[in-house]
Amino acid sequence: MLNFAYLLTLIFIITFILYLIMINRNKCPKKVKIFFNITFVLLVIRYITVLLGTLIESQSIIYILRTMVLLNYSLIPLVALGTAYIFLRNEDTKFDYNFIFMLILLLLYVGELYLYKVNISINNSFGFIINFKDSLTPNLIYLIVIASIAIVSLLCVDKPFCNKWGMKLLTISLMLTIAEFILFLGGIKFFPYPLIGEILILLMSFKAIKTFK
Repeated sequence: MLNFAYLLTLIFIITFILYLIMINRNKCPKKVKIFFNITFVLLVIRYITVLLGTLIESQSIIYILRTMVLLNYSLIPLVALGTAYIFLRNEDTKFDYNFIFMLILLLLYVGELYLYKVNISINNSFGFIINFKDSLTPNLIYLIVIASIAIVSLLCVDKPFCNKWGMKLLTISLMLTIAEFILFLGGIKFFPYPLIGEILILLMSFKAIKTFK
């Protein structure tokens, strides 16, 4: 039953991101559109790879795709950053900075793959599970980045022209993501990956994109 719920959750996330890509192309300004298109497309590839890890039995295919599974370490913070920028509504802050953060986080991910490698294990219920072999540092970096975005979002709630309700919801979503991730590291988990926080942040990106007319 848990396996079925996991599959449904992954299919829902993939479908929802495809929908986000569609509305992003129709609603967002050019730079925001490019930023989210890159992020969402990579996320779709990531979740499809996770889904394949449950459905297929060929370890060679998973081995080829293994580097895509942990992309959430960079992509979820990027979704949160883009969402925070939209809610901030500050025309004095250039969106180009988000591309700089994208480059930094993706290069950081490549560095983590090189330094810590990945481990492929098999679970009877969930299939192939991929994690960093030495996950302490990547997990800490991820928590620090998410926590930093949450703090900045909280501090920006009272900024002029800010979408206060949206920024508050984003901050709550980020805090819940941190809480879920910590519980996950402590062994309290239902699925092999922490998905609830990621879903919440994706929902916030939907709310942000919908603010564009």
